[in-house]
Amino acid sequence: MDDDVLSNDYYSRMLDAVKSAKFCNILTHFDYGVRRLNLSVNAFRLIAEPYLVNIFKNIIEKNIAFELNAKSFIKYGNKELYEYAIPLYISLGGKLFTLGSDAHVAEDYELGFKEMKNLLIKNGIFELAVYQKQQLIMVNI
Repeated sequence: MDDDVLSNDYYSRMLDAVKSAKFCNILTHFDYGVRRLNLSVNAFRLIAEPYLVNIFKNIIEKNIAFELNAKSFIKYGNKELYEYAIPLYISLGGKLFTLGSDAHVAEDYELGFKEMKNLLIKNGIFELAVYQKQQLIMVNI
């Protein structure tokens, strides 16, 4: 598939899912659909931003946290996409962040957490959203 077609398909589906979700705590894999594409941040922004603005507005309204995904951040080298998306989310009023290992093997557990925490701190975020029995708990980074 063409990068534009694939990206538009992925983000339109994500927007539909977020809008229709009756109950959800965390938006994960914000970049999964483009994870293996070779998109610059600017190309990503041009394709995804119209969708992301709507997606982020919806999750903010529903108090759904935004996940930083370690596999994407570290293993797929998409740190720059997070450096773009985090300030966008914050600019729309977003405050809830989580970290996800996406660990399919034990040695990947908490992979990149230090780097992701540092990026959040750089953006003025000092707490993470943690859910226990579906209840939001804010913890210091």
